[in-house]
This record gives sequence, C-alpha cells and structure tokens, in this order.
Amino acid sequence: MYDLTEAERNQIIGLFKGGATRQKIIKMLGFSRTAVYRTIQIFCEGKSLETQPRSGRPKLLNCQHQKTLKKIVKTNNRQSAEQI
Repeated sequence: MYDLTEAERNQIIGLFKGGATRQKIIKMLGFSRTAVYRTIQIFCEGKSLETQPRSGRPKLLNCQHQKTLKKIVKTNNRQSAEQI
C-alpha cells in the first residue's frame, strides 16, 4: 500500500464531483477501494487533501552526510568506529 499523490487524489475528487460512482472510479483509475473511499470521505468532511507530515524521529544524517559516511567506511574498512 502506498500514499496517493495530490494529483491522484484530485483525480478521484474530480470524477466524484462529475457524478461518477465510487465503483466506477475504482475501475477507471485502478486504485484500491480503501484509497478511493477514504479520499472521498476526507473530501466530504471538508478536510485538506494535502499530504500530511508524518510523525516519528527525524533522521540524524541527511543524504549528503550518509554518502560521506559510506565513503569513509569503505576506505577505512579495517578501522573501528572510534578510530574513524
């Protein structure tokens, strides 16, 4: 299962506003039943369809730092973490 993009959610809402039934939307777009029903429910409740930020601990290293760390570990693969 994956999150729908904003474009996909807008596509569902556009078809729904155009009078398409939920079942037709599922068949036309090929999304799961849950995704279509949940998107329409959120729209009918008047909530935002934008992707919400996820909870959880933020990463300590960004992509650039991860690449740098991998290079260091590959070049010094015999050293311990303390020595690096």
